Amino acid sequence: MSFIRNAIMAGVGAVLFAAAALPVQAAYPERTVKFYILFPPGGGSDTAFRAFLPTFSKHLGGKIAAVNKPGAGGAKMLNFLARAKPDGYTIGTTNLPHMVISGIIRKGLHFNLDSFDHFGSVNIDPTTVFVRADSKYKTFKELLADAKKNPGAIAMGGANYRNHGLTLLRMQDALGIKFNLIDFAGGGPTRKAVLGGHVPAAAISTGAMIRFHPKKIRVLVQFSLKRMPHAPNIPTFEELTGHKIYHHVVRMGGAPKGLPKKVLAKLRKAWKDGMHDPAWIKKAKKLKLPVAYRSGEEVQRMANKMDKDLRKIFQEIPALQKLASTKAKKKKLKIVILKTKKKGKFIHFKDADGKKWKTRIHKRKTKLWLDGKRFKGSKNVKKARKKLKAGDTCTITFVQIPLVAKSAKCSSKGSSS
Repeated sequence: MSFIRNAIMAGVGAVLFAAAALPVQAAYPERTVKFYILFPPGGGSDTAFRAFLPTFSKHLGGKIAAVNKPGAGGAKMLNFLARAKPDGYTIGTTNLPHMVISGIIRKGLHFNLDSFDHFGSVNIDPTTVFVRADSKYKTFKELLADAKKNPGAIAMGGANYRNHGLTLLRMQDALGIKFNLIDFAGGGPTRKAVLGGHVPAAAISTGAMIRFHPKKIRVLVQFSLKRMPHAPNIPTFEELTGHKIYHHVVRMGGAPKGLPKKVLAKLRKAWKDGMHDPAWIKKAKKLKLPVAYRSGEEVQRMANKMDKDLRKIFQEIPALQKLASTKAKKKKLKIVILKTKKKGKFIHFKDADGKKWKTRIHKRKTKLWLDGKRFKGSKNVKKARKKLKAGDTCTITFVQIPLVAKSAKCSSKGSSS
């Protein structure tokens, strides 16, 4: 008996020793979580998520850092997110319809509808068309009438063809009119283009516009089934035209597929608790941001339905896919710098028609030459652009309108190069 008892005790001791030797798994999150946003600063998605993340962080119990990663209408960030390690430390925006439309019009993507574990939505926001407050267009019908008289002559900005720009294409097809559509890289640049007088009208989300209305911007129409609670005075497209064209951006968060079950459950709970937090609801109301929570499972079903619906629309309007997938061509302009701002970050000039422009010399996105020498790397570009001054000449390339230079070949005043 003593032999058996000793054997049992020895076995128990071995088990306890082995358990003690196992590493203790740290509670998630034990370090900063990076939350990637698929558009540049200043747009509807950037504003909504940056406003919500502090509340989400509080309920998650860890620090969250927001990182903008724009490009290719959101496909660049979604590609990156889908291939990231599914450990809960790399998460981000998995917005609709961007995820769906990218899959329809792009090839060679590293993601599909099943590539992500979704946490839930932060809001659901319809497309709107807006103008400056001092615009000659007082109503949407006036804008449409002018477009009908002058086919293709009136510029209309859109925050890329994978979202609000798609609404404009469908609108043109339904009404038999044509605008000069200009595709921008997000809501922020689109709004700036209208405020700067570069385009007379544009389309982005209602939520991104309302907080500027009515002092700076006049919102003319919203493409929703009914008037949204945060925009009760703005008529719907169906009210004004009789055509049933609805388009919403669903802003939601997610992570690469394959998160540990406990991590996914904690992220989803923190998202849900954050969305129902009275402090967040009060903050959103103050910022005039729409709020609409749908669970991770619900937004996955929404994505599947939207994919089916949009594929049908693309089949019904063959020209839609061709136009949406057409890449904008680069343009070239020779200019003389009138002045610089923020140590050469922005250069001011006039075009051939005498119109004033402000172009950004981006430390990463702009290829910069000065007096025949190419400057590479953010630090070197920042150092070189400080030398730019009034009277210097540059040849800049850009897409659509010169808000950010793709390249700038500049010569100092008096230089022979």
